[in-house]
Amino acid sequence: MLLNRKYPKLQAQPVLRSPWSFPLLGALGVICWVATAASPSDKPTAGHPSTAHFSLITQMPARTALQASAHYIPKASQADCPYQPTVLHFNTAFAQTPHSTDFKVPLGYELPDCKLYLSEVSFETEALYGPDNLNRSITHSGSIAVRDNLRPGVSGFPSSGEKQYEGLCDWEITDPDARFGPGQVLTCHAMDDQGRVMGGNRKPSKLGGTLSLEDLQGKRIRLNLKMKDQP
Repeated sequence: MLLNRKYPKLQAQPVLRSPWSFPLLGALGVICWVATAASPSDKPTAGHPSTAHFSLITQMPARTALQASAHYIPKASQADCPYQPTVLHFNTAFAQTPHSTDFKVPLGYELPDCKLYLSEVSFETEALYGPDNLNRSITHSGSIAVRDNLRPGVSGFPSSGEKQYEGLCDWEITDPDARFGPGQVLTCHAMDDQGRVMGGNRKPSKLGGTLSLEDLQGKRIRLNLKMKDQP
């Protein structure tokens, strides 16, 4: 029976973290990793992203990188789809100046006798706060939930076909006597049109929202992150 099958776990390649890798980051540009779905027989199954996609345009501060993960699952009606969820990774590299990157995020992932659909795009933001490769911190900065239908009252895309999310990142000092300099933790939250953190200081909101899978085709999502000015 299908319920008794055991599926192997998907393994995604890690983000560059080795101390020797940092000098090369500026030359690497954009890195994209694919965690391919696996069949019940534990053998890799050939698959490919769908041609339908939306554009994810990121604007990042200096010495900051984004790790975007697109999650794909079968629809509820595909109970006999014998594949694990698939994850595609779209990661930017660090740069010494503010930088922009444009990705094409597929809306589906094609597999033999089965198709997986985009269900979520999650965001992790990593930044450096010192000259050493160990002076870094990473935080969950938000996500976009993708649904077949939106609930009444949930706004979709503007007539321009472009959705924009603004975010503000900041540092919190956790260990002023750390060996490699004051320990700091990165935080990133959503901003409103007035440049204020959404949800207030007591319960700040993450970036993102809920969008319709059908509405995403051919659209653009801009993710603009800024670093709060330090005194």
